[in-house]
Amino acid sequence: MISDHIDMPMGRISISVSGKQIARLPTENLPKPSPQLPQGMRVDDCQLRTITVQNSAHSDVLITLDWRGNELASIGGESGQYFDGFGVETPTQIGNFGIRGADWWAEVRNVSATSLDPEEHLLCIKLTPNHSGPLEIELAAAWITHPQTDDEIVSPWFASDLAMK
Repeated sequence: MISDHIDMPMGRISISVSGKQIARLPTENLPKPSPQLPQGMRVDDCQLRTITVQNSAHSDVLITLDWRGNELASIGGESGQYFDGFGVETPTQIGNFGIRGADWWAEVRNVSATSLDPEEHLLCIKLTPNHSGPLEIELAAAWITHPQTDDEIVSPWFASDLAMK
């Protein structure tokens, strides 16, 4: 299993990638994401983690997300087209994190993808590539403290989605 995480002020989101025939490939030193948000939107921070794996054709790859939040954090699904995301709130902060959804893998990357019952995980997606080669799996997160406007409230969702390629 290959894993990484992002620490947010309201908790930690972890991503794990597993499969019988995967090997982690080096990921180039990527610059910190700087999504171009519409006017009136802002975030305190935006982070991106990329796990690149080499995989064999027709060999399943399982992506799981896990969340460990602080006692004041509440969480809920906030997905969109090509984006499986979650919103998290505390009394002073709003955040969002997510990965590319099964629809993105199927339509953009031509990889068979299925959202599975996550059981003990927050999210679980099974990929079955039709070809051998590298797969880049991204996790993005963004957050804001004391949002004042409706645009600022939705800014973390936009930033997380835009941070991914």
